[in-house]
Amino acid sequence: MEAWGRRVRNIFRDDIRKTKQKMESLRGKEDDELIKEYNREKKNLTKFLLQEERFRKQCSKVHWLRGGDRNIKYFHVSVKARKIIKQISSFEDEDGRKVDSQKEICALTFNYLPDLFTASVGDYDSVANKISQEDNEMLIHPFTKEEFKEAVF
Repeated sequence: MEAWGRRVRNIFRDDIRKTKQKMESLRGKEDDELIKEYNREKKNLTKFLLQEERFRKQCSKVHWLRGGDRNIKYFHVSVKARKIIKQISSFEDEDGRKVDSQKEICALTFNYLPDLFTASVGDYDSVANKISQEDNEMLIHPFTKEEFKEAVF
């Protein structure tokens, strides 16, 4: 059984690696057919990652059952409690209104995340400069072959 598990994990790992390599070779291409192929590979990667996640989840359940308490009632109560704890039943929007339908939660999340990760316009004059203008120019100038060799090798 363990050998089978290792084989399956290796298959997942190989499929994911090959798909990532294929996507990397297609990245930045402007041909319509290559863009479609990139999108197909992206879907495949998602599929492989989900399969691997399901497999790992199943393995963890097997280990939990094998090594854990065989008390069925305890097991079901713990699973039910975990599900209740992890479940998101409602959100509160910016106006303080409770949102509890799946459609509204999705819309709220979709609108909230871009705001969360977008830089805001503000007054940055009060932020002190940490490096001098001379150091900044040295950092942004194009590097030479010799500097590259020294850094890499």
